[in-house]
Amino acid sequence: MKTNFYLILIVLLSYSTFQAQTIDPYNPIEGESFDTQNGVQLSNNGNAVGFIQDGDWISFDNVAFGRGPLEGRIRASSNTNGGTVEFRIDSPTGLLIATANITNTNGWRSFQNFDINVLEDYSDGTVFLSTQDLYLVFRGGNSFLLDVDQFSFTSADVIAEEIRITNCPSVLNVGDFIDLEEEIFPANTVNKTVAYSSSNSSVATVDFLFGEVEAVGPGTVTISVTSFSNGLVTDECTFTVVGAGQAVVAYPNPMVDNHINVQLPREYSGEVTYLLQDAVGYTLQEGTVQLDSQAHTMDLTFNEVALSRGVYYLKVKTSDKPVEVIRLMKE
Repeated sequence: MKTNFYLILIVLLSYSTFQAQTIDPYNPIEGESFDTQNGVQLSNNGNAVGFIQDGDWISFDNVAFGRGPLEGRIRASSNTNGGTVEFRIDSPTGLLIATANITNTNGWRSFQNFDINVLEDYSDGTVFLSTQDLYLVFRGGNSFLLDVDQFSFTSADVIAEEIRITNCPSVLNVGDFIDLEEEIFPANTVNKTVAYSSSNSSVATVDFLFGEVEAVGPGTVTISVTSFSNGLVTDECTFTVVGAGQAVVAYPNPMVDNHINVQLPREYSGEVTYLLQDAVGYTLQEGTVQLDSQAHTMDLTFNEVALSRGVYYLKVKTSDKPVEVIRLMKE
């Protein structure tokens, strides 16, 4: 039993040691920490790789790329015309995934950051590279080319930072359907799955994954969407559902900046007259709005008088409809 226990312990320790030896390319990798090399020497008091000529290379074992990378940066110097760094997988002639062009920095100790340009086939985060041996192969002229201090990549495992519902309605009628659409930022977020929920399913229901909303009863409801990639990233869509044959509805109420939207039942058409009156019946503003066959919403701004905090009444009528009275609040 003891023999088996020690064998298992050795295997576990060996596995842990192997796991610990993987290299994270999304944190800085020091050039001088290479596992194998061809033709180079240490420079800058052992803190960089130098004396690099055309065809030389350094390699790093077990680089845990996962999905990606998207882009990167390399810190390098040159006192000549510089050169190109090729990033290859598995061997000095293996799969090319990225390059970096290093120019003269006016001194071997004058290190600067240069872009690592990931090839288009790998820069959208759709290729899973997993864990690979990475080779930096140096190309250029006949002289010493460059020194390398460190480099790193940007992970393709991009998480959501923002989400927006792009087609939130103001008003729906009972029985209406709408497919809500969302936009996730950044655009290269890997996991774009979202979850929808309704604050009041007696007013509107929503499909959990696809955002299809059904207006089922009069009232106001908020539909929320949450990113699976980052549960802290959410957006909301609040709207009013008007019942069949329901009286005129105004929102927001209380008014915001003396502005309201007035939702009219579908049977309303033609010219609509409105009057805004104070609590004692004094008319403050009046006007008419011409509805077309598709529009059943009036956008009204009361700018003819200064409205103070209190109660107001909006009266709406057409030639063939009775007067509808809406109680408005101003805070």
